[in-house]
Amino acid sequence: MTDMEKQLDQYYKCVGIAPVSGSSYPEMFSAFDCKNKCDCRKACFGAWNKEKEFLFQPHPEKDSITVSQEYQDGKYHGDRIPRIVVLSLSAPQPSPGQILSIPQPKEEQDKPAANSKTRWRASHWPETLAMVRSFLLSFIACENFPGPATYQEAKSKKEIEKLFVHVRTAKCCSNAKGTSQEPGKVYENCGGYLGKELSILKLNVIVTQGNQAHWRAVEHAFEENAIKISVEEVTGIETKNLIARIVNLKEGNQRVYWLPLYHPRAVRYYYPQAGDKIDCESNVGSWSAMRKNLVRYGKAIKEFINDR
Repeated sequence: MTDMEKQLDQYYKCVGIAPVSGSSYPEMFSAFDCKNKCDCRKACFGAWNKEKEFLFQPHPEKDSITVSQEYQDGKYHGDRIPRIVVLSLSAPQPSPGQILSIPQPKEEQDKPAANSKTRWRASHWPETLAMVRSFLLSFIACENFPGPATYQEAKSKKEIEKLFVHVRTAKCCSNAKGTSQEPGKVYENCGGYLGKELSILKLNVIVTQGNQAHWRAVEHAFEENAIKISVEEVTGIETKNLIARIVNLKEGNQRVYWLPLYHPRAVRYYYPQAGDKIDCESNVGSWSAMRKNLVRYGKAIKEFINDR
């Protein structure tokens, strides 16, 4: 466990949002000490009564945040890399009935295990890995750094996963089906934890995926003038398409490079195609920024890091 992981673990335990263990829902709910848990459960149950799919639950221990030594040191095989944090919405929900003991329809029971993966894992994660890889092309000279055609392979995936930290805006889960988000109240309640989290991670770059991640970061983690400070020029990207920002964190007095993007599953880019050229990372909506521009943003991030 790295020093940053230890600090995060201590902070999560202090405020009661650490992932919990337990074989039943009552055990897990009791172990989850977040001051907002009853409010969030009420909101999830309210949505459940309407949609029949929202069920509040804490995150299990296996969903703990991982901070690698490479991220903490800011180095990979001798090359300096930025500390990149990807802030998304929430964790992938468990299969129905996995923890909450909810009866499953027979057609769900009969499905092979291979088909039980959520769409979150099928689109969000590969696309996030490809995005981080695009940023880091300007930083890493190591020939072992995986190319875009191999990012789905287990070894390559693990290599890229070591080079950034994934943070969830929601610290609990509604177990909503498909791509449904948690009720807004969950994100509102959880947003207050972001400032300290990002301070501990001492990041250089933050990517927000989706509106809830965007606005909770603006509200709780960035200084008030954050969205007014823009990067004026990134080579090769038209000004009208530019989304990069330089923002100040409320805690830690840290200046970071911010890219506010759509959530990958909303724009459905890059997956399942994987090519061997950067040019194939195109046709991506991220508030008018195209996927092919992520490499250019990586070069701009390098300039930002070198200027500090």
